Amino acid sequence: MVMTIKQALKQRKKLDRKIKDVANRMMEYNTIQSHNIRHYSSKESMDKYLQLIDEVVVLKTAIYRASVPVLDTKFKLDKLKYFVYTLRDMNCAEGLWKDEFNHKNKTVYASEITLTERDKLIEQYEGEIERLEEVLEEFYTKTSIS
Repeated sequence: MVMTIKQALKQRKKLDRKIKDVANRMMEYNTIQSHNIRHYSSKESMDKYLQLIDEVVVLKTAIYRASVPVLDTKFKLDKLKYFVYTLRDMNCAEGLWKDEFNHKNKTVYASEITLTERDKLIEQYEGEIERLEEVLEEFYTKTSIS
């Protein structure tokens, strides 16, 4: 079946959800009280789980092979997203701060990267992230896998 990378990525997500559901079913119905009805066979669920794994591996391999021309874009996107996440957590405290438990203790802080500089950096890199996402979206929409 020929589909675009975008369609294949959606299919992969569906398969991943199915795998999770089948795994839960396999574990939930393996051991039951002897007088209860076993609604699903854990052995059948295990077989289905392994079949779905094979399907996902084939699909992910096809996606990967078709995505080779934009792997650098994908890797950069992932790292920039983490960079922005890291920036958001960066402490940019400046000036005089009182201890929250003992107001007599005061500390003066200085940040090399100020809060406003940090916010500008976040905005700048979020723009770059959006640009990279558009590049990938266009490629994934136009490129087919076999």
